[in-house]
Amino acid sequence: MTTLSEKDIVRGPRARELWKLLPAKARRQTFKSARRRQPISDPETAALAVGWARQVLGGPGRRPARVLDQLGYVFMAFITTPSVFAPLDVFDGDEKHDLNPYVRWLARQIEKTNPVHG
Repeated sequence: MTTLSEKDIVRGPRARELWKLLPAKARRQTFKSARRRQPISDPETAALAVGWARQVLGGPGRRPARVLDQLGYVFMAFITTPSVFAPLDVFDGDEKHDLNPYVRWLARQIEKTNPVHG
């Protein structure tokens, strides 16, 4: 398991920018690990993924409950999607997907499976 320290984590908007630049295959593999509740094997990708997760969720200790916002996201996604078959990449790192309940769940899994020490 990769051991991360606070100084390893990519912080702030830079984490989101670098996440967007990460190849789609690497992001998919990261989410696959999160769904399986497995740590990310590459330390650099893990540090970036945790930084992205903190952008989605808010920093540790600053996480308000966003239940109503999430319901609003689901409603807006439903009424603005032109077709149920239209592709929607919610894992591209764009902040418009931060309220997606599944994206938030994956972000929490990334944090849980890649603990940060000190």
